[in-house]
Amino acid sequence: MLDKLLKYSNNNSLYINKIIPNAKPCIGLYTNEIKAIAKEMVKEEKYSFFQEKHEVFEEDMIHGFMIGYIKDWDYAFEEFKKYINLIDNWAMCDQIISNFKLIKKHKNEVKHFIYELSLSNEEYKQRVLFVILLFYFVEEDNMDYIFSMIKNVKINGYYSKMAVSWLLCECVIKQREYSLLHFNELDIDPWIINKAISKMNDSFRITKEDKEMLKKYRK
Repeated sequence: MLDKLLKYSNNNSLYINKIIPNAKPCIGLYTNEIKAIAKEMVKEEKYSFFQEKHEVFEEDMIHGFMIGYIKDWDYAFEEFKKYINLIDNWAMCDQIISNFKLIKKHKNEVKHFIYELSLSNEEYKQRVLFVILLFYFVEEDNMDYIFSMIKNVKINGYYSKMAVSWLLCECVIKQREYSLLHFNELDIDPWIINKAISKMNDSFRITKEDKEMLKKYRK
């Protein structure tokens, strides 16, 4: 696989390695190129790739994107749960989860998996949990569930904390009344609260009035 990928190599690699700490060495493929390769491999059922050792960042991403293109939910979800153990950077987490659209149709099953993740102290497993909530669960019926997760998980590590801040911002954008009502009740790391408010302040989807009001919630 690596030999095939090298023909796509470009001078984008240094930039990618700079913005994605902890990732394997990068050869510089663009995301649309990685996705195209993943789609083709799923079409050709080259699932043996899942068992191969990945030497570069792009191979990790191809692996993850392939899971999102598999139409068999049971198979895709089992491979996704295995893939979680490989995640060691934010890009593998966020891009692969956002591409795994089948989660929308299987939320109850995914909730069992989220519960398992909530018991982990590992930074990236926690980020996976909150990014899944961010992309697929910010709806009126799930708000109690989301806020209970935020309250009860002992959040560890920079990237898990950033995910919670991002999630809180998205909650205020999409479920404003509930989120503003409960936001100040959160007894969590003040850094997370303040970072969430900073994200909200940067958002074009939150009114100036709400941004001004949110200032009083800073810790």
